[in-house]
Amino acid sequence: MSFSVAACHSSSPSSGLAFEWFVENDARVLGGPTDRYYTNAVRLAITGERSVEGQGSGAPLTWLDALMIPSAARASVEANSSVERRWAWFLGHHLYTPSDIHTKNPPSDDRPYAGWLYSGIESRWVALGNESGEHDRAATVSVSLGLVGPDALGESVQNGFHDLIEVPHAEGWSHQLHDEPTLQITSRYQERVARSTRDGFTGDVICDGAWAAGNVFANVSLGSTARFGYGLQRDFATHQIDPSAKLLATLAEPGSPPDRLDWGAHVFIGAEGRAVAHNMLLSGNNFRSSAGVDAEPFVGDLRAGVSLRGGPAELVYMQTIRSEEFESQDGSQRFWTVHITWRFSE
Repeated sequence: MSFSVAACHSSSPSSGLAFEWFVENDARVLGGPTDRYYTNAVRLAITGERSVEGQGSGAPLTWLDALMIPSAARASVEANSSVERRWAWFLGHHLYTPSDIHTKNPPSDDRPYAGWLYSGIESRWVALGNESGEHDRAATVSVSLGLVGPDALGESVQNGFHDLIEVPHAEGWSHQLHDEPTLQITSRYQERVARSTRDGFTGDVICDGAWAAGNVFANVSLGSTARFGYGLQRDFATHQIDPSAKLLATLAEPGSPPDRLDWGAHVFIGAEGRAVAHNMLLSGNNFRSSAGVDAEPFVGDLRAGVSLRGGPAELVYMQTIRSEEFESQDGSQRFWTVHITWRFSE
């Protein structure tokens, strides 16, 4: 899985606010844009200050904990260590197109045009396991409200950007999904099942499960991620905008030792499988007739990337291969993710 390097300085972890910016796009790194299927997404987020055992800034959102995966809630109660809580606010925009954006009448068996604009809040907790880092646990639950359809500004965003880079417009937006309000609830539970450190290098394995329910997505998923690096933190970052993961920031662990590295690097590889009950962005509007295709019942992701961290900043680059999401899709899809985090000190 590989190799990474870092230098060492000491500091205590920040418990202040954090800013996060995600971008996902299907443009090829070499060879120019593609604009097909899941073609672009942007998410901005602000993570609130850290609190311990539900006190302070995390308390206002503890009502969301009732929606967490039950095993996660039980683990929180049973944890012998202190439980760190945070809140988050996020704003996101996604774009979806058929495989050929240069025809005004997309074929009926291709993915429909859709834009999705949404915003929401999230409650999170993380609890440490043993001293070696095994059995650390984290959970999130989020609620978002949004809009799919012309008022989500998908056409304006895509074609406005095409004007900026001087490429032809996408021609089929008149066939996009109709306006429909959206409500999504998601929850994810993660546990570090293995962690080993030698000569400053650390590797770990994180397993997770998640569910999503709402009029956009309804699914359940299972996955795992293996990481290796120097200066690897005991965090639970997913680095991916994903319908069943939502936002899960890198969290500093409670009681972090004072010799934690100020900067480091690591590589990671992971996989996730989803059982899909509903995907409005494929099947079409729920309450009106619209374009749509039959979704595949099972979808898999394979992802790999590298993370570079220095002081309050972290930069992640990741590539994802996603299996076919609908029955007539022409092969799997690849897209990249850039995730930037900036943490503010107290």
